[in-house]
Amino acid sequence: MNAELKQAKIVADEAKSTWEKLRKERDFHKQHMSRVEDEKVTITASIKQIKGSHEEYEERIEEIKKKLLMTQKEKALLKLEKDKLQKKAHQFGSDIKAQEEMV
Repeated sequence: MNAELKQAKIVADEAKSTWEKLRKERDFHKQHMSRVEDEKVTITASIKQIKGSHEEYEERIEEIKKKLLMTQKEKALLKLEKDKLQKKAHQFGSDIKAQEEMV
């Protein structure tokens, strides 16, 4: 009976150590899962923030593109106007020379 008791204690100790190993492994995986979920929440928040920034930058880029186009159009118009005025000034100069030569 004592031998059976010792054998039962050995089996119980083995079961207890197996149970402890399984519990530790469960706790490890549970902790890992919790960490992964926390990272997921953090990453999701970061993605939302980046999307918001991206949309804001897209709007700014569109505004800047519109300003650039308007500036280029104004520059082209000013250049045309300048050329026109230079042509007129040159014409007036040649008219004045022609009048001076006639006089």
